Amino acid sequence: PLLLLIYIETFDIHLNKFTGTIPSEIRGLTSLNDLELSYNDLHGSIPATIGELGNLLYFVIESCKLNGTIPPVLGNLTKLVELDLENNFLAGSIPDLGMLTDLTELDLENNTLSGIVPESLGQLTNLKIVALKDNPNLHYDYPNSVGIETLGLCDNYGLTIYVDCKFSTANNCSNLKYCNRTHCGPRQELCSHTTVEYNSSFTSTVIPPSPSPSKV
Repeated sequence: PLLLLIYIETFDIHLNKFTGTIPSEIRGLTSLNDLELSYNDLHGSIPATIGELGNLLYFVIESCKLNGTIPPVLGNLTKLVELDLENNFLAGSIPDLGMLTDLTELDLENNTLSGIVPESLGQLTNLKIVALKDNPNLHYDYPNSVGIETLGLCDNYGLTIYVDCKFSTANNCSNLKYCNRTHCGPRQELCSHTTVEYNSSFTSTVIPPSPSPSKV
């Protein structure tokens, strides 16, 4: 039946009581710009056929019961502006999303993701908000991130953060948040336009900018 909806641009059924899985036939919604399925009783995995929705701008499936892994084919959705899969049961690593050059917001918090966050995310110049908190086995190391303004890493225990001053001063990064739900330590100014909130659940190391070459 979904194949009859090829001209639909917005499919929004959030805040309902739909159950079941996301059908693989969703590939038929080829004109879709906005897919919003949040706050339903959906389970199972995200079908790989989502990667065929080349016009998709907003993909939001928050607070369902999805499991499995994040399909690597999401990296093919090159027009995507927002990807929100928070508050599910997704596991495994974050796939390479380095081709999503229009992406401004990535929200994967409150899942069971693990491994190292792909370095390619740090090179997305339009990406402003990255929410990864409550993924206890996820590790983040971006010495050269270029555009992120808000970074949520709460409750990712054992984390080591490396912040390059070039990252924040050059790009006016104003709201890097490293904390957990019970305590945020005192604010520490790393460099111009940058405030970091931190606590003892991880180590924050500042890498100073390279010295300017001396004049002859």
